[in-house]
Amino acid sequence: MAAPGPPARRRATAAASLALGAALLAGWPAAFAAGKRVVVTGAGGQTGKLVVQKLVSTGRFDVRPLVHSEKSKAKLLSTLDGMLPDSKVIVGDITSKETIQKAFVGAVAVVVVTSAVPVLKTWSLIPFMLAKLFRRKGRLRFSWKNNGKPEQVDWEGQKNQFDLCKEAGVKHVVLVGTMTGTDPEGFLNTMGDGDGDKIVMWKRKAEMYLIDICKDSDMDFTIVHAGGLSNDAGGVTRVAVGVDDKLRERTPRRLPRADLAEVCLQALDCQAARNVSFDVSGSDDGVTLESDSLDSLLQSLGGASCDYSINPPP
Repeated sequence: MAAPGPPARRRATAAASLALGAALLAGWPAAFAAGKRVVVTGAGGQTGKLVVQKLVSTGRFDVRPLVHSEKSKAKLLSTLDGMLPDSKVIVGDITSKETIQKAFVGAVAVVVVTSAVPVLKTWSLIPFMLAKLFRRKGRLRFSWKNNGKPEQVDWEGQKNQFDLCKEAGVKHVVLVGTMTGTDPEGFLNTMGDGDGDKIVMWKRKAEMYLIDICKDSDMDFTIVHAGGLSNDAGGVTRVAVGVDDKLRERTPRRLPRADLAEVCLQALDCQAARNVSFDVSGSDDGVTLESDSLDSLLQSLGGASCDYSINPPP
């Protein structure tokens, strides 16, 4: 039989290249081919900035950070040092749906890192220290940055974001929350002075709303409850996952924000993270995070997810 001529060889080579390309892409979720848009809200915060940096540094995504003010935008761009053009950073108020709507247009995934930020009331230090002096239980008091109480930021603001995600056809929402959601009397729920202050309760209410939205659409969720955060370097601290605050029964350690940002990045491609709510914390019996650690960590949960019938919000 005669050897194939040049045209036949070219066709065979082209077919082989297509087959190889298809094989390479088979393990890469189609939604996250290079250039797909990922929005990061709360991008001006300490953790949000790290999430943006990690996403941009991969070169795989069209990253659109959402920040609260022009001042936050300038600080974020300075941190990125030219990695992202300023036209891609959007300024808006999550409590005002109309001001942030454009941020979600065309997005395939959204990483939500918005949160009310507590600010210590300095006058509360005096009675707190006096109580300590007399070996009594004292209590520090907090207000909220820019008067953004948890009810407005962590409930109404997140609800706005989830509604806009659904309207825009977003396929995946990664939401950063906090541990202690099963404890109604935990410190985070009792550090404020008035109505709308119970930050973990309002976060939990928003998480349940997101889960319900995803049940009625083709959007997936990943909810990450972070333990106490630190600014230590990532990739060094041992990290563990769990559900329903059970990690607190072990030997928890502070979780570096850089590792939390890495979890958010990996969650975008991790099938085991789809439609799962889990806790993550530093732990002596955990593992250091590598580029593919999240999948094996979540597999260790055996399909468990946080139970919202425990301490449901009103």
